[in-house]
Amino acid sequence: ICTMKKTIILILTIVAVIILAVLGVREYFSYSSVTFKLSPTVSSINVYNNDHEADQPNTVGTYKNGSSARLKNGSYIAKPVGTDIDDSGVNFEVGRDKQVSVDPDFSGAYLAKVAASEQPNILAAYQQKYPTIMSGYEVNNLQVFGKGDWAGVLLTPSGMDTQNPENLYRGVINKKNGTWVVIGTPRLVLTLDNTKGVDRNILTKTNK
Repeated sequence: ICTMKKTIILILTIVAVIILAVLGVREYFSYSSVTFKLSPTVSSINVYNNDHEADQPNTVGTYKNGSSARLKNGSYIAKPVGTDIDDSGVNFEVGRDKQVSVDPDFSGAYLAKVAASEQPNILAAYQQKYPTIMSGYEVNNLQVFGKGDWAGVLLTPSGMDTQNPENLYRGVINKKNGTWVVIGTPRLVLTLDNTKGVDRNILTKTNK
């Protein structure tokens, strides 16, 4: 009987060890290695569990460029920390080892400052491109996008009656190597067909 008890205890111990080993392996493979690549404008990121049902997001950690972490497979959001950047965050999924890049656009407030300072240069670019037509038009509703290198404009007749607007043209302009370059031809409505090579979001915002 004593020998049988020892055998049963041994078998139970082996089963328990196997179960623990299986659970340990399963737990290990429920995590993945994530490496973070941050743009020069980002000093660090705060990573949170992207749990929509939670009242408060669960902070996972703070990471700098090139740092790595083993995260449990699931949904996360990385909120960048820096000056004059959009800090709304980047959503990402973890299910395998991967690299997550965080390269935010500038903040709306900063882009508004860029628009104010760049308006004379953008007007000059249109005047150079269309010297005859632009003698009767001016640049209005200037919006700068992204990292300050794309802009949308509304070209309006000089002295136009704002109560009865007409002959309004929209245009897109891109800053290349420090110089604003007019993209395509100003249109009443910009589309992917008549203004090629421009992101849909930029066209949509310029058309508003």
